[in-house]
Formats: sequence, C-alpha cells, structure tokens
Amino acid sequence: MRRKKSREGKERRNKSSMQKAKLRLLLLYSISMGIILTVALFSVYMISQKEREQNKKRLFQNLVTSVYMKISTDSSITNSWLSEMESNNEAILQIYDGDTSLQSWGSWITEEQRVTEVDKVEEKAQEDRFIIHTRPTSMKEGSYRIYPLKNDKGKTYYASACIVPYGNSFRSAIVVQYYSKQEQAATHLWRMFLGIEGIGIISMVFLNLIYVRFIMRPVEENKKMQTEFLAAASHELKAPLAVIRTSSSAIVRKPEKMQHYVDIIGEECVRMAGLVDDLLILSSTETKSWRMRMEKIELDTLLLDTYEEFQPICKEAKMELQIHLPEELLPAVRGDAKRLKQVLFILLNNAVQYAQSKEPICLQAEISKHYLFIRVVDHGIGIADEKKNAVFEKFYQVDSSHHDRKHYGLGLSIARELVQLHQGLLLLTDTPKGGCTFTIKLPIDYTG
Repeated sequence: MRRKKSREGKERRNKSSMQKAKLRLLLLYSISMGIILTVALFSVYMISQKEREQNKKRLFQNLVTSVYMKISTDSSITNSWLSEMESNNEAILQIYDGDTSLQSWGSWITEEQRVTEVDKVEEKAQEDRFIIHTRPTSMKEGSYRIYPLKNDKGKTYYASACIVPYGNSFRSAIVVQYYSKQEQAATHLWRMFLGIEGIGIISMVFLNLIYVRFIMRPVEENKKMQTEFLAAASHELKAPLAVIRTSSSAIVRKPEKMQHYVDIIGEECVRMAGLVDDLLILSSTETKSWRMRMEKIELDTLLLDTYEEFQPICKEAKMELQIHLPEELLPAVRGDAKRLKQVLFILLNNAVQYAQSKEPICLQAEISKHYLFIRVVDHGIGIADEKKNAVFEKFYQVDSSHHDRKHYGLGLSIARELVQLHQGLLLLTDTPKGGCTFTIKLPIDYTG
C-alpha cells in the first residue's frame, strides 16, 4: 500500500512538473509573439502616421497654392467660391482686397471661431515681421509664410499668411486648415490596430496552446517510457538480488550446502551483469554515444560464421538451423561486425526460445535493386499484429508462459537500436506457415 501511494505521489509530481513546463512554454511563446505582433503593428501605425502628416502638409500646400493663384490672377472673388473652398477643405479663408475684407457667407464654422483663428495667425505673422495689411514699397511679387499650430487636444494643424501685388494695390489672405476627418480616420485606424492586436494575441494563445501540447507530447511519452523503463529495470534487478540475499542467508544456516548456494549466487551475479550490460548498450545507442568500429565486412563470411557458431545452441535445443545465401556474392558492408553478429544472435535466440514446431530455423540473405535483406525465419508461436510494435519495447515478453529468467525482454530493443546505427531497419512480419520473420534491411548505397 505504501509503495502504491509512493508511486501515485511520484506520478502526481511528474504530472504537475509537466503542467508547469507547459504553462511556462505557453507564457514564453505567447509573450514573445505578442511583443513581436505589438512591435509590428506599432511600426505600421507609426509609418502610416508619418505618411498622414506628410499628406496633411501636401494638402495644405496645395490649398495655399490655389488661394495664392486665385487672389493674384482673378479680378473677382465670390462668396460662393469662398464657401465652397472652406467647406470642401475644412478651412478658414480670410481674404483682403487692400484694406477691404471679403466676407465669406455660409461658412462651416462660427464667426467667433473664425475671428479667433484669424487673430492667432495675424499675431504669428507680426512676430515673424510679415505684414499683410500694408503693401510693401519694394514688393514686386507675392510671398507667404506657413505656421504649424496646435489645437486644444495637442493635434497639429497648419495656417498661412500671404500677400500678393494686384495692380496698384495688393491682396492678402489668411488660410487655416483643420483635419478633423483625418484625425477621425487616425483614431479609427488606431482602434482597428488595437482590435487586431487583441484578436491576434487571443489567437496566438490558442494556437500556442495547441503547439505546446504537440511539442510536449514526445517529452511526456519519453518521460512515461523512462519511468516505465526504470520501474521494469528495478523489478528485474530485484529478482537476482533477492536470490543472492536468500542464498547468502542459507549459507549461514546450512554450511554443508555452501557450494550449492555459492553456485546460485554466481549464476545470479552473471545474470545481473548481463542485464547491466544490456542496459548500458541501450543507454549508449539511444543517446548516440555508442562508438561503432566501422569497417568493411564480407557479409557472406559473417553469415557463415554466425551459422556455425549458433549450430551447437540449436542442437542443444534439438532444433535445426539452415542457411540460404544467393549464388552471387553478397556486397561488402561497412559496419561493426561484432554488433551485426550480436543482432543475428539475438534474433536466432529469439527464434529458438519461442519455437514450437520441428520446422527448421532459417538464416537467409537476399539482394534487391536498392536494399540488402538478412532474414531470420522461424515457425514458432508467432506474434499478433497488434503486438508487433510492442515486441521492440524494453522488457516486453510475448508470452509469460515462455518467460525465461535468462532473458529480460531487452534483446529486440538492443537489436533494433544496433541496426539503426547501421542506417538500417529491423522489420517483423509473419512467416507464411506460422511463426515470425525478422528482417534486417540495409540500403545498398550504405554498402561498400
């Protein structure tokens, strides 16, 4: 019960740790992408603001030029023209013919606003020593000044004072242009950008949640496999340790059977050493730290040597082992001969362990256009389709009734990792008459 609670507590801690990692990744991605989106939108907004300010200047320059040309060339300036120009351009036009003010009828602003803005521009012109109500004696052509002003909201708008000669007299004008429509458009654009950013951030959080789950899935699966692996390894190590502890206690109680118990302890030590070696191999291959002694291998020689070395094991198990090689020589392979032979021994041992038929075990080799195939064919108990992938998992036993204390379910895991280090694949299919066929598939372009 205590062990179960401890395991459940560990699982809860692992789950909590993974949830915290997911949350941190989600926050990191969301904040980073949110900052990028904000900077991008703010940059676009600032560029549009700059373009809008430049456009305001161009519009005002065009308006001043139109007024300047009008008062310098036309003999008559009508109130309808003044009203139309003011309304269409959100402007104030105060034009003087000499000392006479041309009154604008139907203006779009109040007279009080008009007087206030005109007085403000005249003050600016006086400060600039630009006199618009008196004809300068030396003036041969007109001139004008442009003044940027601020409204009560801190927004910039533009005004101009100009004077031109006209016959023996002169004409002058004050032009003020507002940009309320453009300001409204800017406010609308700013709100639109805020809306886009809000929707973008919410969308990014949702997409990041999916992405974090996706990228964390292999980590979770690896964590789960690691936990299961450690649990299985601990279980396998406990068995020989228990036998050793029991045997050592029995030596004290029954010294006359000391040799018997010493032999048992020795066998269990060898068994533990084999398990540790297998675990080290798996650890090295999975972390890609395994050093392979790669050299040119004559594959025919390797297969024939394996066949001869495994014959005694088959005879002891009262099994027949056959070898079938193609008539032409197999291409040489660049690999680690010791490790390839280890893979073949694992597959042949697996065939002997689960054989139920008197049909022979067969070691075969075959060449196709692009691949080299080495097969170990048995007619044993076979493996169901849904379990074919599971047999390559660590500590997996196909059938508990065939459990051998000399085997831990690590062999096929080791074999697969070693084949992958040779740039190949280890495949499992059914033998036509029952049993299993393990195939080592190596690409021809990997052979030398």
